[in-house]
Amino acid sequence: MIRIGINGINKIIIMIIYFSLKRKNIKIININYLNNINNLIKELNNDNIYKLYIIKYNNKTIIINNKYKIKITNKKDIKKLKWKKYKIKYIIETNNNSLLKKDLYKHIKAGAKKVILLNNIKHKDIPIFILGINHNLLKKKYKIISSPYYVFYCLIPILKIIHREFGIIKTFITNIEEEDIKINNNNNYKLINNIIPELKNKIKWINIYIPNNNRSINFIDLIIKIKKYTNYENIKNIIKYYSKNEFSGILGYFNKKKKINFLYDSRISILDIKNSFMLDNNLIKIISWYNYKISYTNKILDLIEYMEYNL
Repeated sequence: MIRIGINGINKIIIMIIYFSLKRKNIKIININYLNNINNLIKELNNDNIYKLYIIKYNNKTIIINNKYKIKITNKKDIKKLKWKKYKIKYIIETNNNSLLKKDLYKHIKAGAKKVILLNNIKHKDIPIFILGINHNLLKKKYKIISSPYYVFYCLIPILKIIHREFGIIKTFITNIEEEDIKINNNNNYKLINNIIPELKNKIKWINIYIPNNNRSINFIDLIIKIKKYTNYENIKNIIKYYSKNEFSGILGYFNKKKKINFLYDSRISILDIKNSFMLDNNLIKIISWYNYKISYTNKILDLIEYMEYNL
């Protein structure tokens, strides 16, 4: 049994709890939560689609579906957490802003063996891994690792394929996700350089945040200038090939004939074949969708399983 501890709660963690209950080899043992327990119970019941049912809270334990028990602690000092007492090996850390790498090592001192920092967009000194993309670079000696912001899961497979097959000269990325409507430029593209170094200085990026009643299904829109001339039929065939081979279970596609149920599809990047096209013989427009609640959270659990059984 893989025993996991969690420090902090957010919408990603709630889904990690939800999907961990569906895996026989994974168990969430302890959540460290600094706010009122009633707020936690409210958050865990806040999703209308992927709903957790909290039956009761008793003796610093939440009981889910009258069956699954998770200990709740309230410790601000990481060193005082009882990972060793609960025999917890893996820690999922949600605080990606204020904690430094040296702070994350406090989890190790508290008895954990590995720490996975979620949504890393600022810590260059913490290696970033995506299962199916660069997990082969993982080493047993790594105690602190991280996972990038969930949009990178959708983006990286596409960039990796296009650059490998055609060579990328420049690309412009528009990330569309749920929130209040606003548009901003950002430096997210710099993080891609940590995963695909050869794309340095070849990427521009903006975010567009829009209201979304589902609050989980988002998409990216890419304009990619490539070195080798091609046609859209070739692009489609390459995407289909990779989705059935190297990136099986990671990359997908859909069109009029091939429909997708995004609410329950855990693949991290699903291309819209119909609405993607060639602007010129070396200029591609690609639209790809993802459900971060399903794809990101499952890939975090997959990554932990990989480390447990392969390192």
